[in-house]
Amino acid sequence: MSSARVWVRGLFQKTVWSRFNMSKIPSRFQLLYTLVLPFKYFMLALYGAMSIGVPISSIDLIFGGIYGDLWSDGLMVAGILAFLGVIFYDRLLWVEVVGAVFLVTLMVLYVGCIFTAALVGAESFRLLSFLLVMVFLPMPSWRILDIVRELRPPRHVS
Repeated sequence: MSSARVWVRGLFQKTVWSRFNMSKIPSRFQLLYTLVLPFKYFMLALYGAMSIGVPISSIDLIFGGIYGDLWSDGLMVAGILAFLGVIFYDRLLWVEVVGAVFLVTLMVLYVGCIFTAALVGAESFRLLSFLLVMVFLPMPSWRILDIVRELRPPRHVS
């Protein structure tokens, strides 16, 4: 067997999709960790990557130029960090926390830009953008709280 194949197999064994790591996840959350969270984080990273070349109108209207590009870069990097953190659940939990915190921050900033652009009255597609943000925002927010709850030491009742 080639060394690349062995390396890929060893890398896969460390992911959330391996049988060994799947047993560490509570059964009621397995679909969430193996499908929903990686998909959402990947889509947010992809959205950030796609918005680098084609600026988002409300971000561009409020910030413009380089700041709009930095927002897109930040969204892409935060999405990738959160994606890697959830895939390597057992080892990179803090990477997911950092990525999810930045995702929530950037998405809240985006909501503010949508509202400000709607007040300026530039375009009528603001409602669709707002709905898309509302679909993606709750999951990273919930995940941050879930990780904090997971890492908190258990209380002992005396």
